[in-house]
Amino acid sequence: MTLFDETGNSAQRFVASDNWVTRFMARYDLSMRRRTNLTTLTDDVLTDRAVSYMAFLEEHKPDMDPARVIMMDETAVFFEDPCLYTVNEHGAHHVVMRSTGFASMRVTAMLSVTLSGKKLSPVIIWKGTTTTTFERVGGCLVIQQPKAWAVFGVGFDASAHREACEGRVCEEEDQDVCGLMPYLQASDVGIYRSFKDRMVGLITAWKESDAVTYTRGVNPRPPFVETVADWVSTAWKRVPEEVVMSSIYGCGFDDDFKE
Repeated sequence: MTLFDETGNSAQRFVASDNWVTRFMARYDLSMRRRTNLTTLTDDVLTDRAVSYMAFLEEHKPDMDPARVIMMDETAVFFEDPCLYTVNEHGAHHVVMRSTGFASMRVTAMLSVTLSGKKLSPVIIWKGTTTTTFERVGGCLVIQQPKAWAVFGVGFDASAHREACEGRVCEEEDQDVCGLMPYLQASDVGIYRSFKDRMVGLITAWKESDAVTYTRGVNPRPPFVETVADWVSTAWKRVPEEVVMSSIYGCGFDDDFKE
């Protein structure tokens, strides 16, 4: 830091070799730290869960109607990707990562498709007082939750989502919810990867426009729910059908089941 204060961004800026940096970090017990997922499972646990899921699937496939079985999960699209690496003391368990005002903003959406490949209306989980009913905003359904995340109460109300999307509720009262989230999710690499790629472009365009407003402390304000609903609806429509079907196949279903 002393060297940087002395040279700053001048033409005589200090430059060090890789070996110098390595020795410097070793001298002060520093190391490169990378963001990781705190939820980690052993290979044995992952294998056991995967086998249990496939066993459940094979048992219930004969009774499933592809048009009435819904694959649903939530995902968060952050307005700015946080830094993946930083330098901190070796062995530190919790490291603070600096970020901008946009980094704390996110859009939480629940995307749903039937096993026949039909996209259902996306759900936006908006930060606010908890609500138990959905509000139609543009092409999306909006429900509020204090932390803007799909807690048990939101996910359990899947029948209400079906009712809002299709105007009817599944006749069966006993419904089983199964899956491998957040450990093995084919839909996350397929549907959500494609969805997020399209959302990023829309969010970036908003950040670079004059539509962004700021607080007195010069922190950006989040967009209106109507704006977010337009983004989510547009991005969801742009997810290709082949991506949706590929994700369905990756979750254990095939062409024969679709028919």
